[in-house]
Amino acid sequence: MSQTKRVLKGLENAGPRGISASDFDGSRPVIDGGRQIKRLAARIGELRADGHEISSVSTKSDGAVFSRYVLRATTAARQVSPVEVVDGSTLGGDCDFDELPLFDEAELEWV
Repeated sequence: MSQTKRVLKGLENAGPRGISASDFDGSRPVIDGGRQIKRLAARIGELRADGHEISSVSTKSDGAVFSRYVLRATTAARQVSPVEVVDGSTLGGDCDFDELPLFDEAELEWV
């Protein structure tokens, strides 16, 4: 498995806790049991370039700045394989789910 795929899997498994370079640098057991990854920020950059929404949170400790990366939950929801909709059209990965109506406005009755 590539380093980038390992980092993505680590982000998915970590959830809102996120990951940091220390999870992969070998200073303690690597979180996925694999070999160390020395350039985590570069792998995060590749994942962002592939369209994954990853937030960075920086903290300062003893004069050093540390970054923690968190995969946004919406990323997984936006990367769906195409599915057939009732009218035979398809809805899939390149659709903007934020702009889909939740109901048919023409059939809406105000009470």
